[in-house]
Amino acid sequence: MGHWKFTMNRKIYYWKLRTTELQLGERTLVMGVLNITPDSFSDGGRFLDPDRAYARAVEMEEQGVDIIDIGAESTGPESKRISADEEWQRLVPVLRRLRGNVSVPLSLDTYKSEIAERALEYGIEILNDPSGLTFDAGLAKVAANGNAGLILNHMRGTPETWGSLPPLPDVTGSVVKDLDATTSRARRAGVEKNRIVVDPGLGFGKRKEQNSEILAQLARLAELDYPVLAAPSRKGFLIHAGDGGEIIFSTAAAVTAAILHGAHMVRVHDVKEMRAVVLVADEIARLGTVAVKAEEEADERAGRARGGTFRAASPRGPKGLPAYMGEEKRQPMRPPMAKPAVTAEPGSLPNLVEMAKAEGIVAGPTTERATDLPVTDAVEAPVKHEIAAPAGGEPPVNAPVVPPVTPPVVVRRAPQTAPSKGWGAAPAAKGRDFGDRPPRPSFGDRGPRKDFGDRPARPPFGDRGPRQDFGDRPSRPPFGDRGPRKDFGDRPAGPPFGDRGPRKEFGDRSPRPPFGDRAPRKDFGDRPARPPFGDRPPRKDFGDRPARPPFGDRGPRKDFGDRPARPPFGDRGPRKDFGDRPARPPFGDRGPRKDFGDRPARPPFADRGPRKDFGDRPARPPFGDRPPRKDFGDRPSRPPFGDRAPHGDGPPRGGFSNRPPQGRPPQRPFRKRP
Repeated sequence: MGHWKFTMNRKIYYWKLRTTELQLGERTLVMGVLNITPDSFSDGGRFLDPDRAYARAVEMEEQGVDIIDIGAESTGPESKRISADEEWQRLVPVLRRLRGNVSVPLSLDTYKSEIAERALEYGIEILNDPSGLTFDAGLAKVAANGNAGLILNHMRGTPETWGSLPPLPDVTGSVVKDLDATTSRARRAGVEKNRIVVDPGLGFGKRKEQNSEILAQLARLAELDYPVLAAPSRKGFLIHAGDGGEIIFSTAAAVTAAILHGAHMVRVHDVKEMRAVVLVADEIARLGTVAVKAEEEADERAGRARGGTFRAASPRGPKGLPAYMGEEKRQPMRPPMAKPAVTAEPGSLPNLVEMAKAEGIVAGPTTERATDLPVTDAVEAPVKHEIAAPAGGEPPVNAPVVPPVTPPVVVRRAPQTAPSKGWGAAPAAKGRDFGDRPPRPSFGDRGPRKDFGDRPARPPFGDRGPRQDFGDRPSRPPFGDRGPRKDFGDRPAGPPFGDRGPRKEFGDRSPRPPFGDRAPRKDFGDRPARPPFGDRPPRKDFGDRPARPPFGDRGPRKDFGDRPARPPFGDRGPRKDFGDRPARPPFGDRGPRKDFGDRPARPPFADRGPRKDFGDRPARPPFGDRPPRKDFGDRPSRPPFGDRAPHGDGPPRGGFSNRPPQGRPPQRPFRKRP
């Protein structure tokens, strides 16, 4: 397989909501949009009335929607922000009608934490934050406390500043980096990982062409290890000049591209039409994945049978991209491979023809030599020669060689009609061609690496002379008889320690006077002596300020006047007077916090039915009675290891260094999760 096979490799997730759990990845879920706003860019004002909004929600449920996303504030380009009170006034009548009347989970499109906290009481299962926690970071705490699902959308700037934002050099890389930081903030706020879904935010502050780039590289979001939601429905980047305004067709194309690149959910306005698009896209992705895996397994088996190496063609991991996106180049087609030479035994020509036809090679008797054909089209088969022997005797040594009666067989390759699979002959080791070099002799027949000829044998150890012959050099004198290393000659010996003079000669310097006779270091001249401590004036003269009265005669720091004294502790009244409120009943007399009415008691554990009823499905047969997973039919069994034929005269199989790494792809570096 020399060409790239691009398929969807979508991971299975289990998305936990408040009261249910959704499986993401086996099929693409459809999220329907219900805008109850007067200024939405696509359907503003259509469902502002609560009755019409309720009817639209029921209609979407009948059309097969999986989730209904309700929004009461528009986040379109140049839209205006509204207060929380105004948003709640639009939202609460619709939530009251939908609560308990639809069976699919309800999602709320808001970035305000106070609106989200109120809506959870009306049956909201999912919080869809279009700002990605940039407008109100407290929304993550509300989702964590309410055990709700959380959708984190990527947004640049605000809707008022989208038109002035510069383009991003690597828009997909920036989206992945920002979403990674957003999910980390949500995790630190207490949101569980299996409750988070990420949305790349098509149109939220991105240029028109950059949204298509995000769709083309949507598989890079798999690095975050979260389910992916794509919302391309009726976005402005899908509008092109001359398309007649039929944006539903361009939406269908964008939805298909998002699914084939790994989206787990799509958020759409036209549920009925996009439901059909999702079914077809899922079928294409599923069949494409199965076909590529089957072809890879067949190529692997064929490569091992021919002695070649196998290279997986499908992308491994989220970083694998098609060749046209610059991540991997297409491999050039190789020339036709010459089949190994076949030796024709006398009388075995029909079998040889059948074998050649089975291998896709045209074979047959001919009188022309293989050297008359191109190198890539024919290979001359070696011919066995027989020695003519006289009657009743051994053939002479120098007897002429007589070819057999059967003509030589020239093996020709059929014309190539399809690209080569890449199973050519293994390359020669290190690029060296050994040609007709005779085989290496066995170990016992090899000569020495170096022929020393008639060199005499080495004498025994005791008979060897010293490595260096010092001749008549006199032996070294004993230690005591050796002279000093340096001869100082007639230099007089050093005087004894006591007779040595000082290192520095101070001459006639007079001795230092005693301590009491020394002059002061600084001469202050006739400056009068400092007066005794008691005769010094104070550092600060306060003048005639009266002296401070004794402690007992001082008045209080603050005079409260005639304020009455504070009553004793026991005579004080309570801080808050509850009036005639009746006393709280004892603990045993209190009613439950929530009254479940006449709801029947939960049956005991043993009496509960199974979570899933399999009905009359027959029991699984025992292990020994099951048929094999794959039936190989009448395929002959593989001969024992010792009975297998050698590889032949072809080039040796490639070493292990030429084989691609087998098994699982390398994992991405470990990243600490909060």
